[in-house]
Amino acid sequence: MIMLTRNKSAFTLLESLVTLAITACVLLTIEFCLPLLHTNSNTPPDIAFKGVIHQIEIQRYQFVNANEHQVALRSSEGKRMLLEVKNNKLQLSAVGAGQIILQQKVKSLTVKNCRGYFILKLLTHDDQTVDALLYLPKEK
Repeated sequence: MIMLTRNKSAFTLLESLVTLAITACVLLTIEFCLPLLHTNSNTPPDIAFKGVIHQIEIQRYQFVNANEHQVALRSSEGKRMLLEVKNNKLQLSAVGAGQIILQQKVKSLTVKNCRGYFILKLLTHDDQTVDALLYLPKEK
């Protein structure tokens, strides 16, 4: 009698189920660990505000006009922008477009226009006052 032998290598049903269970455990672990990897840095408001001012200066914005609580700027592309506090956020918003949130947890912005520069005072939610100087060229 001749015996037939199978030389095909394949996974059995039990091996496939074990592999599927291990993969599910790994994916479940990753799903629960991802929120823990999120870092939340609490940058002091004065350092964050000075970083915001520096970014505005290096982005080549030009001064258009200012009032007590906002500064109107023109971007290098010619868009009119407003630096103001809305919804407890310091933001740079384009007229007729979106906004860039620069800093959160802000109560108010006070602008003092001096010749050639601005003194900006920011009042945070914990009643800290942060000052910064903003130097911008006038719009031509």
